[in-house]
Amino acid sequence: MRAWWFVAAIALLPEAAMACKCATDGSVCTSIESDAVFIGTVESIEPPVNPWDPAIASRLEKLIPESLLADKTAAGVARLKRIYLQALPDLPTRFKRELESVTTSAEFDAFWERVAEEGMRARFRIVETFRGSVRGIADVWTEFTSCGIPFQKGETYLVYAGASKKKGGRLETSVCARTTRVTDAGEDLTYLYFYRKGGGGSSRLYGFVTTSEESSRAARAESVVQPAPGRIVKVTSAQTSRFDITDAKGRFVLDGLEEGSYRVSVYDSPGDELPVTAPQTVQVAANSCTNRVLLVPQRVDPPK
Repeated sequence: MRAWWFVAAIALLPEAAMACKCATDGSVCTSIESDAVFIGTVESIEPPVNPWDPAIASRLEKLIPESLLADKTAAGVARLKRIYLQALPDLPTRFKRELESVTTSAEFDAFWERVAEEGMRARFRIVETFRGSVRGIADVWTEFTSCGIPFQKGETYLVYAGASKKKGGRLETSVCARTTRVTDAGEDLTYLYFYRKGGGGSSRLYGFVTTSEESSRAARAESVVQPAPGRIVKVTSAQTSRFDITDAKGRFVLDGLEEGSYRVSVYDSPGDELPVTAPQTVQVAANSCTNRVLLVPQRVDPPK
């Protein structure tokens, strides 16, 4: 029977979350195009039993012996059904009624598959809207899979949600959409501040510095092999001069830029007069994101 797998596999998060494969590049610059982008606090979830809670798996593991999971008789299904109904008293009435009507092993599996397909609904009290028309209260669904968001009642999130054409336009989100707790959304909130401000000084230039020629050929990237950390990326125009230092992943970010043409140079260390490679010219559009991957040579250690 797969019902135990449904609860236990999700309860193993965050380890299981690493298995989620996302089709998009995963940047805020892509996610901002979602149908709805907002900050909101979860007022309720349905089903109210959160399958990401390890306590649920632990509770069921103690109540359900391996022999019962292998028992496909009517008596075995009836016993397993009673255990689930007792262990999950907060299941919505409609789920309880459907589970109570189950009589066979196939029906039992089909029930949990329907629950998994429907997903979890989180009801949000909207705090601030960046994109879309959501105001007041909004419902957002997430999958009961490794790509789902472990929403918690009372927690506040930055939500990127899309309208599902297959499910009546309901708003859905996932790990791949970048939805996360506001506590963990620092860089996104920086970009959204400038995005909402609009007008001049609302653009982002970001990217990576790498020593890999293969990575440098990418038109757009959200990661690189052979990153070059600790390099100074300087951006200059007729009006301004800004810089950032690449992090451990070789990444740099510059927000609040005006529309225009910028000269982008990479230096080995502070105080260097010459860049390590020829500067690039980058055009930045208004209220936009521009991504670049910059190739630099390997650092040469000074002689001892």
